[in-house]
Amino acid sequence: MNATFSPSLTPIPTSGRFLICRGDPCGRHTNKRGRPQGSPQQKTAVYHGVGVSVGVCKSALILLLLIFSRFLVLAQSPEEVIDFNRIPQKAIRDLVRKENVKTATDFQHIATSCYRAEDSSGYQTNLKTYVVKARINKVWEKYINITPGKAWNGHTVKFGFLFSKPNNQFIYAENANEPIRVGNIIYVNLRLLRGLKNLGVGFEITRLDEQNKTICFCYLQDGVSNGSQEIRFTELANGDTRISHLTHYKSHSQFRDKELYPIFHSKFVGEFHENILSQIERGS
Repeated sequence: MNATFSPSLTPIPTSGRFLICRGDPCGRHTNKRGRPQGSPQQKTAVYHGVGVSVGVCKSALILLLLIFSRFLVLAQSPEEVIDFNRIPQKAIRDLVRKENVKTATDFQHIATSCYRAEDSSGYQTNLKTYVVKARINKVWEKYINITPGKAWNGHTVKFGFLFSKPNNQFIYAENANEPIRVGNIIYVNLRLLRGLKNLGVGFEITRLDEQNKTICFCYLQDGVSNGSQEIRFTELANGDTRISHLTHYKSHSQFRDKELYPIFHSKFVGEFHENILSQIERGS
């Protein structure tokens, strides 16, 4: 990253020793008797007898602060700042800018809006169920070991990037080769109305419970919807596996929640599971 900084400032003499102003920073310097040198109207700092105006002194201080703040930004390594050039979906870039997050530290402090049973008022519920002819352990292993780029890689849902809280790292589509893990903040692009509208959505993986065969993730607090999604795996008597995908959600629009969300959500969820289940059926 290259940056230039060309301030316009009156030069300050560089020879001699600077006398620190006491009690009146960058204002007047006092002599041994505590009396100000120079008239109150002048209000100058002494630099070996050379009067420097208060305005110049303040400008120099502001300049130093600006240079220091610029240095802090430039000193950050590229891995610590999000690279929008590596996110092809405009809707996702717009969402991240709306969230006002840029650095790894910003993403570490992103909050979620998980559904809680004790605060269920106003939430809508959506349940989708799938059955796959495979043992539960095989299905479970496939789900928790699939990479984001393969899980959300359909016609209507496309993976954008993720931020790994445990590794403090941005991971983009071209190198998203690791399985999903707790603490992953995942951003996907939802293609609506045959591409006439695109929506960026972010959520965080909050639980991978092997004992109870459950995957949970929560929407981000600044997203369009609040709530959680839970994927639960159950072994059937014939050895097949049932997958239940339960979503609790709410937004600021009842019309959206009751009329639009169920239609589009079912399509997105169905594509997500189809991507994974088709790989199980193919044995890949």
